[in-house]
This record gives sequence, C-alpha cells and structure tokens, in this order.
Amino acid sequence: MKQRENEAKWDEKNQRWRISVQRDGRRKSFYSSTPKSKGKAEAERKADDWIKYGDPEREVLFDELAASYLDHLRTGNGTAHKTREKSTIDLYLPWQGRKVSSLSLLDYQDAIDACVEGREKPLSVRTCGHVRSTIKALYLHARKANIKMVEPIGLTIPRAATKGKRKILGKDDLKKLFADDSYFAPMFQFIVLTGLRPGELCGLQNTDLKGNTLSIQRARNVQKETTTGKNENARRTITLPSDAISALKKHRRQRKVSQWLFCSENGSQLDERALYSAWRRLETKLKIGHVSLYELRHTMISLVKDDLPLPMLKQVVGHSGSMDTLGTYGHEVDGEMDAAADVISCKFRELLKGK
Repeated sequence: MKQRENEAKWDEKNQRWRISVQRDGRRKSFYSSTPKSKGKAEAERKADDWIKYGDPEREVLFDELAASYLDHLRTGNGTAHKTREKSTIDLYLPWQGRKVSSLSLLDYQDAIDACVEGREKPLSVRTCGHVRSTIKALYLHARKANIKMVEPIGLTIPRAATKGKRKILGKDDLKKLFADDSYFAPMFQFIVLTGLRPGELCGLQNTDLKGNTLSIQRARNVQKETTTGKNENARRTITLPSDAISALKKHRRQRKVSQWLFCSENGSQLDERALYSAWRRLETKLKIGHVSLYELRHTMISLVKDDLPLPMLKQVVGHSGSMDTLGTYGHEVDGEMDAAADVISCKFRELLKGK
C-alpha cells in the first residue's frame, strides 16, 4: 500500500483540519472540525483509510449495475456475448428498481428456479447455467465498481431443468464424410479430427501453423467479428493428428493462395454462416444424418473421451475448468500433445476401417 507522506494542516479561515491525498491517480481531500491534535489525527485517519480501502461501497439500483456491466464487457468477445448477457438480464433477472444491496442469495436462487418452476416447458440446464453465470459476472463487476452486493455462492440448477440431447455423426456417416473428396469435405473432416469450434476454424491464419503444431488464437463469429475466443482456455496450441494434416493439404490444393488456413472459394476469410451453408450442402449430397457444426465437434469429443485423460482432452478442445468434461487443468507434459494426436488418429482409423 502506498504510504501517505504529507500531514493534515489547520485551515484557519474554515476552522478545520484539511489533508489532500492521491489514490490510483485520483486526488481527494479529507477534513475534521475537531480542534487540536485529535482533529488532526481524525483527518489523517480518514485519508489513510481511503488510500488503503478506496471509497465506501456504493448503494445503487440494479438497473445502474446492469447498464454499467454491459458497458464494460470486454470487447474481445464481440457483440454476441454482450447481446446474450443483455437478453439474460432482461428476461430472467426481474430486479429493476431494487437496490443491489437488497438482493439476497434467495433472490438469486429464485431467479434460477423461475426458469423451471411454473413453466409449461421448463427451460434447459444450459439456460439455467447462463442465468447463474450472469449473476456471478454481475457480482464480480460490482466488486470492481465498489458496489455493495451479496456474493452469489451455492447456487444450484433445478433438477427439473431439461437436458438437451446432443447428436453426433454415426459410424456410417463418418465413413461417408471421410471417403468424400469434394470441395468442402476437407474442412469438416478437419473439424471432426481436431474438435475445433466453427468460429475457430474461420479465424485460423497460415502463420498459426508451424509444422504439425497449430495455435488457436482467435475466432470469427456469425456477426463477422474477430474475437479472442470463447474463454481463456480457447487460446491454445495443439499437435495436429496426421489425418488432420492430410485434410488440410487437400483443402489447400482446392483453393487459391490465401492468408487464411481455411478460406472460401475465392481465397477470402470464412465466417460461421458461410461454413454452415457449406455443411448443409455437403450433408444433402452425402445423405447423412442432420447434425450441427458444433455436433461435429461433439463427435470428436465423444469418440476419444475414453482414450484420452480428461485434463488432456480439455486442453485439446479448449474447455474451461467448469465445463462438463470435468477434471482440472494441468500443465502439458513434454510430448503429451503429440501422444494425444496419435491417439486421435488411431481411434479414427480403427473406426473407419470398421473395427
């Protein structure tokens, strides 16, 4: 903590002690009308407390906290994250006009429970999770802004929340995809083999690839915004399975020279909408079951989850510590990513050969 170097001085005109100090670039004055040394010590104690603790926690309405939080959302996530957070606040946090300090743990839990209770169709576990994570994010912002708010601890997802069923490509459909050498097939083979998010594939540049090592540093969302990824774990470096390198080489033979690792037919950068349209056309051509681009990623996770240690699987696919892949992140041991790439290659080759 910065130490105060000056002392309070008696202001004869106003008959009070006065001391001015700085904290984080701000200057503030403190006073005491108590005479003699007692008043001097009182003014200096106020100044010392402010230097150490900052301003007292403020009382604000929830509307002000929500607006401040949305204004300060980091830009690295693009507008999609901000739009989702605003929708969550507007739809599920009915605290407009209330003081933030009046909100209790029961209020937080009631907001989550209301996603399920009294509804003809209970909302999903995913939506309930969004509500909980938004409350936690609002609390963290309140702490930074010195706003008084009860810490949201111990909040639970109602058991009645629905669980969406994720689909994956079946064995026969995988064989069709990997046997196809048409224009768009290599991109989707690459997603299945690496577990990349669609936006991550669109954000890859040639400079991100060094030999068989790929650095995932950015993503391009449906709004055509370049972001720094879904979370801090999304920025990662992986070793490509040999079959993924083969898919990349096939893609490059089909395209013009471009700065993008995977690009459109004219060499320009892809976005998720263009990738989605290409996948729908390929699905129709190959007559395979309807799955989303994210379910291509789930296909990879489902097929190798029993063959890779969970912490390593989380590193490969860029999951945060709270995701349902479970496990705790650890530092990569030398050679672990190479071993993971070998496991993925072997698993897919066994599957495609019918074993």
